[in-house]
Amino acid sequence: MALDRTTVRLLRAYLHRQRAEHEAAGQTWHESDYMFTTDNGRPLHPDWVTRRFPLPRRPIRAAAGAAARPAPRRGDPGPRGRFKNTLRERIERTQRMLG
Repeated sequence: MALDRTTVRLLRAYLHRQRAEHEAAGQTWHESDYMFTTDNGRPLHPDWVTRRFPLPRRPIRAAAGAAARPAPRRGDPGPRGRFKNTLRERIERTQRMLG
């Protein structure tokens, strides 16, 4: 799998921090083949990322007979583009958190 330099740098920094957590945990560390673990080596719960970075809620649909959506403004990326921007911001925030 090809990874860009920034991703490789972040993963190496994370691995370095994980090794420090391993040393700090001592005998309580749980060996596993997982890349992302808790501070004692156990695998993350599958919902951890969802709870940590909740997705924006979908807007409530207009009731029948309500006014139609206004036309998108010029330069507006639309709902998918706005979601991509939000996702990009979350990825950048996560990268800053990982170091």
